[in-house]
Amino acid sequence: MSGVFVAVVLVGACGDADSGESSAGEQSPQPTPTAQWQQTDVCGLLSDQEARDYLRGQEATGRKQNKSDATGGQRPGCGWQAGSQYKLDLALWQPPAPGVQSENAERTLDVNGKKGYVTSQTEVSCTVDVEAEPAWLQVITFSPRPEDETSLTERTECDRAGELAGTVLDRLTK
Repeated sequence: MSGVFVAVVLVGACGDADSGESSAGEQSPQPTPTAQWQQTDVCGLLSDQEARDYLRGQEATGRKQNKSDATGGQRPGCGWQAGSQYKLDLALWQPPAPGVQSENAERTLDVNGKKGYVTSQTEVSCTVDVEAEPAWLQVITFSPRPEDETSLTERTECDRAGELAGTVLDRLTK
């Protein structure tokens, strides 16, 4: 008898699948549509040769790295890696609380007129999030200087990452 009651309750709770409403008139959750930027081929925004140049001549091939973000949406990305010491990752995303990037930034960069927030930096690595529309661009790098490069110029790893982000943004907005 209790099995029949459960079946009746379950059938009664189902609404018209086309209307998106339950029998009680409540709106049932609809799947979030994929935004156009979430379908971007991020690997196509930078050539393997440009990645190799950035990684100080290290041979690397881009590989898609689509990940789910904290809100359940897709974060399209691409990563290039050469051995264990050279890495370049690009991703598009929408931070759920953009203020976190600005509040936690170690410094800011001007990236083609947009704000880039450096959230992590060392002499050989950088994470920068660029505030862009409709999605932010994240650049994560790890690129040690060659031993024969003796000049520690004003260009830090994050300055290099900011320049690269500018190149990618130009292509993204075309």
